[in-house]
Amino acid sequence: MHINRTRQLASIAWGFQKYLRSPLTLQKAADEIKLRMDSREKNFLCVARELIYKNPFSPYRGLLLWAGCTYADLEDSVIHKGIERTLGKLRDEGVYITLEEFKVQSPIVRRGLTVEPIETDFDNPFFMGKGIEGSTSGSRSRGTRVLYDWDFFAEEAANELILYETHGILGLPSALWMPRLPAISGIHNLLVHIKFHSPFDKWFSHLGEEMVPSAVRDRMALAYIALLCSVFGLKVSKP
Repeated sequence: MHINRTRQLASIAWGFQKYLRSPLTLQKAADEIKLRMDSREKNFLCVARELIYKNPFSPYRGLLLWAGCTYADLEDSVIHKGIERTLGKLRDEGVYITLEEFKVQSPIVRRGLTVEPIETDFDNPFFMGKGIEGSTSGSRSRGTRVLYDWDFFAEEAANELILYETHGILGLPSALWMPRLPAISGIHNLLVHIKFHSPFDKWFSHLGEEMVPSAVRDRMALAYIALLCSVFGLKVSKP
């Protein structure tokens, strides 16, 4: 746990400066989303080829091959039927992961197939230790391990920026009601909003110090984010 948190802190420190230097505007967000939509099928097939079919540890790979779906089969179906119809057919044939299976709380069991994955089997192998690691707050169960990278935050920021603009709330006073570190959800949302230079005015954490004591690393991570944001004229509220 200490090694993982130290890696998270190092990832934030090295990647955050570049992340801040290229703030997201409405036009950039619209252009990026249009590009993603125009390249949707191509991107999907690239992800399937590189992260699933070429990854022997991927639980999705085992399910796809069990269903008799090679990469060539998947590519042909996406090109001629589209992503939705392709995924719908695969789901009906048993190619899906339930929430319990994703959290490795139960094995993946289909007719004639049993897979018992571990948490890291769902990781993106191209992160190669460079991802930002955290966990969900786990209010009803133990937290779930999650990995992010700066490209993911930037993509989500584009979606969020367009969403706020569409509903006419961009620029209005805002508050964040999510747990602070070590839970990832609060800092996740903060980093997304920082990308389009709209950090929350207030941050209320429903997990207080008495419930989940914060480690020195967590306090240092938030202090570093606040300090660097101030250099760019942004004020980050403490939870």
